[in-house]
Amino acid sequence: MATLAVIGAGPGLGRAIAQRFGADGFDIALVARDPVRLDALAADLGAGGLTARAYAADVTDRRALVSALQRVEAELGSIDVLVFNPANRLPALSIDEVTPEGTLRELEQKVLGAVTAVGAVLPGMRQRGHGSLLFTVGSSALYPVPAIGAVGVAASGLRAYALSLHQALAAEGITVGLAVIDLFIKPGDGEADPDSIAERIHRLHVDRNPPEVKIGSLRDPGNSAAT
Repeated sequence: MATLAVIGAGPGLGRAIAQRFGADGFDIALVARDPVRLDALAADLGAGGLTARAYAADVTDRRALVSALQRVEAELGSIDVLVFNPANRLPALSIDEVTPEGTLRELEQKVLGAVTAVGAVLPGMRQRGHGSLLFTVGSSALYPVPAIGAVGVAASGLRAYALSLHQALAAEGITVGLAVIDLFIKPGDGEADPDSIAERIHRLHVDRNPPEVKIGSLRDPGNSAAT
């Protein structure tokens, strides 16, 4: 049985991703920092017939994140697909108001969290000769959004990391995909619906190329809500 680990699992996009891969027979590991919400999500998915387990860990706590992923592999088996989808959780400050400390916190969540997660699962994927590493970022990874400051700095760093991984690992049979979400996620709203976005992310795993997809197109790239 294949195993999917969703880092940053929540009731919106994370749930939709879990359902989409679960429909393909994947066991689901849900990783996020709130154990109560995580247990509720696992129970909800389980009620729908999926095998889903909760593993509470803060993505900025490297030791806890690695430990959670190790528990996943001990209980559900090797992680075949990793989806890194952490939600923004810090107040957004304009780029002229950001501090080194705030910027570091964003980098710890988005970039160092991704590096930590990949470091925990990549050796096994290499040994097996297959696997998928999938990432989500907001539109500030593509173009400047001064109103959200350090978010864009970290998002563009995560994008560079993911695309570099793609080039480095393609010859080894390991898929690396990046979904740039350039819209406001809203249930029932066509391309913005979580299920629709989850389908696009699933295609990154199945198709392998292109390594990057852009989902949606905000009319105003300077909008403060573009993340």
